[in-house]
Order: sequence, then C-alpha cells, then structure tokens
Amino acid sequence: MNWFSRRVSRTRTAPTRGKNAVEFEKRIGREHQLELELIQEVEDGDGTLPEMEVGWKWAFCYSLERQSLLSAGAKLAVPFESEGQFEAIPYAAWAKGLSEQFTLQASLRSHLPFETFEDGDVELAGIVHWVTTAWPRGVFPALEFTTTVPSSKATMTPSSSRSCRSFT
Repeated sequence: MNWFSRRVSRTRTAPTRGKNAVEFEKRIGREHQLELELIQEVEDGDGTLPEMEVGWKWAFCYSLERQSLLSAGAKLAVPFESEGQFEAIPYAAWAKGLSEQFTLQASLRSHLPFETFEDGDVELAGIVHWVTTAWPRGVFPALEFTTTVPSSKATMTPSSSRSCRSFT
C-alpha cells in the first residue's frame, strides 16, 4: 500500500489545493501488477472523493544489477460524482536507482476523457525519492516536478509539487 499527498498552489492568492491518494498494489508474477487508487481532492480544508483509478502495469524491461526498470500500463478513472467523467489513462514509466538512498523516476501519461476528448492532457513527471532507512516500510520524502500539456495544445501549464510517499 502506498500513500502520497500533493500540495498544489500556483499563486499566493489562490486557495490552497491538494490531493491525497491511497494506492493498493498486488503483484501478479514477476512482471505484472494490479492497482487500485482512491483519490481525495482538498481545497481550503474541504475534501471530496471524486474518483478511483483501477489499473494494470507491466514491467517489460528490468535489471536488478543496473537498478533500472521500464514499465507501461493503463488505468481507468471511475468517477464517484455525477459531474465526473470516465477517463482512460495510458502511461509509460522509467525508474533508476541512483544510490542506496536515492531513486529517480519519470513517467509520461495521458488523461483521455471518454465524453470530451478535448479536455484531456498529456503529463510528463519526474520524481526523486530519498530512502531514509533500510527498513522497507516507512515514510520517504520526495520531490516531484510535473508539466501538463492540454489536448487542445493552446497553452502549457507547468507546475511543481512536493510529495511524500509511504511504502508498506
């Protein structure tokens, strides 16, 4: 089970917004994984549970000796609220162990709403995790940067966020 939290606020006058997520993962053999993610969105202290994501991931290229991994997957976002939309979320991801204490991860994913495709986007993310202990269960701080390009390609909205993940 993973937990992560992101705080997103682009200006000082904007309301404080963020996301919390709990992610359940189940390995199937050496290369496959099923995922379930429950997402909570928070704005100025008020939280909603707008959706869950159900998915599958395939680690198609990995090396323990080089501490590297390439994977691809897909998720289905299922809305809990009536104004929400179902979304397909295909993605590719890469991870590399930098040292005993640091890992680097990058991902490219797209949000493809079923009803209004033009509301979709493509997201590029990079994250560095700091593993503070050899114990496999704990809270590990991380720094993540994301850039999102809307499907309409009219504007590009860079953003950054800090997150903290718990691996159990």
